Amino acid sequence: MTWHHLVRRVRTTGRYDTGPEAERVLGAVLAVLGSRLTGDERRDLAAVLPARARTVIAAQLPSPGRSPPRRSSKPSPAPSTAASPGPAGTPPPS
Repeated sequence: MTWHHLVRRVRTTGRYDTGPEAERVLGAVLAVLGSRLTGDERRDLAAVLPARARTVIAAQLPSPGRSPPRRSSKPSPAPSTAASPGPAGTPPPS
């Protein structure tokens, strides 16, 4: 598949009005996807994409001496369940 064919499919499937609009969307999606994949996953994806799309993914590959971003495996803190005050001027329920 060529870059032009890929953009045309995004434009048709996503119902974008213009080719440049579809191209911007495709570039943004590839950049976000590339930033969330590991180095090996990015290389594998880049290998099957058209040359122009590979440049977007390749821009996300860590350069020598730069470590890739770490993904946190810590769960998000639970929301507080502390009692909140009542309407203005009234004390919280006991």
